Amino acid sequence: RFDAVLSLFHVISYQQTNEDLKAAFKSASCHLKPGGVFIFDCWYGPGVLTDRPVMRMKELEDEKISVTRIAQPVMHPNENVVDVNYLVFVRDKLSGDVHEIRETHTMRYLFLPEIQQMLADEGFEILMSEEWLTGRPLGFESWSAVFVCRKLEAGDGL
Repeated sequence: RFDAVLSLFHVISYQQTNEDLKAAFKSASCHLKPGGVFIFDCWYGPGVLTDRPVMRMKELEDEKISVTRIAQPVMHPNENVVDVNYLVFVRDKLSGDVHEIRETHTMRYLFLPEIQQMLADEGFEILMSEEWLTGRPLGFESWSAVFVCRKLEAGDGL
């Protein structure tokens, strides 16, 4: 058992079903000492639905290779998930060979009431929630949220 459990880089948003989320929160609870802190970030539903995902392209290169990454989202509104389909081209500048990589990341966006309920079911209280990296209150512009939670102790009403 630990004093803190961290789940960063949107790991919680990779939990696609309620059962997956409950299992992740239960695992955090099982590994925390009473009074321990659980910190996680996730995609925040109001922000995702206000500023919907769009196709993005990123290019990077150095003297040896060039990399082009295309992210094409597909939203599934009745599941609160987005399939982010990645297509990556890696070109060797010396040989001209191109390697293609395809993968899909299915990401769930979450809403405060469901997070509160699932955390409470596992014996947590939310100490703080805010927009990731800005500290602003969560709202329609918040794509990424961070939560700081405390595992309740036996005398706290568990």
